[in-house]
Amino acid sequence: MTKEIFMFNSDRLKAKEQGVDDTWFAVNNDENNPLDYNPWNQDLAEIKKKFLLLDQCVILFRPAFAKDEYSNREYNKGCYFLEITNQDGSITYSSKKLYTWEQLTPLAALFKDLSFSAASRVWKAKKL
Repeated sequence: MTKEIFMFNSDRLKAKEQGVDDTWFAVNNDENNPLDYNPWNQDLAEIKKKFLLLDQCVILFRPAFAKDEYSNREYNKGCYFLEITNQDGSITYSSKKLYTWEQLTPLAALFKDLSFSAASRVWKAKKL
């Protein structure tokens, strides 16, 4: 599945006068349609250009805060799973360990700007 993004431009001069951006982006998902109106001043888009996203690694910090359904006791507050996935979400790796936000930040940096195939190799080498 190919992921698309759209770049939109509205009236640059009017946006500048109003102190808002004239360019915005939207990911084209099946469940939503791209915004044809400037989200900051509601001007209609004058230019709409489609781009295909490359299969870069998507990095997720998934909250691990949970509650036992029988005792109502809460667990893992302030803890997260590290996940990486490809652009369309068809392949996902989830960490076997829980991390704090501060621990996750340097781990996530390992995957910055990597293709998903390169990120997969790093994930396996680090045994996350």
